[in-house]
Amino acid sequence: MQRGVSLIELMIGMAILAILLATAMPNFTTAIQNSQIRNTGEAILNGLALARAEAVLRNTHVQFSLTGGNSWTVQCETAIGGTPPLCPGTSPAATTPPSIQTWAAGSGNAVVSPTSATLSFSGLGKATAASLSAGTSSTFTISNSSGTCVQQGGPMRCLNVVVTSGGQVRMCDPALPSADPQAC
Repeated sequence: MQRGVSLIELMIGMAILAILLATAMPNFTTAIQNSQIRNTGEAILNGLALARAEAVLRNTHVQFSLTGGNSWTVQCETAIGGTPPLCPGTSPAATTPPSIQTWAAGSGNAVVSPTSATLSFSGLGKATAASLSAGTSSTFTISNSSGTCVQQGGPMRCLNVVVTSGGQVRMCDPALPSADPQAC
């Protein structure tokens, strides 16, 4: 009665496992890159939605600022000339308004390319940035520094976060056909 496996059987099993891992590794890499793009896109989308909601809640101008790569800050705008801050409840002696919320980007290869790194929302929830005139939009393009997007023939699903002048914030996929509701 023989128990266990022989050395030859063990080596064959390890060779099969190595072949399977070698063929699956590119798919794992692409999945990780797509996950980093999606996480960064959702963080930017959530920050913009927060800025809009806080502007409506506080009935004042609230600013979303992309800082240091993929990190962002949401805060009340200061009045023209810098004093006093427009945020209700803020001390008149404050030179800069307090942050409502900040988000520090985690590790990853996601890269954000904004039309404008700073975007403001009015108390009515409309985008008020100087770059947004009526009928235009601001776009945050999220890609990955270590690969190519589907639009350019690569494997990654790059995303856009779009803010209309009316204040609508949505995430879309530029690689999808225009008939798709998730397309840009």
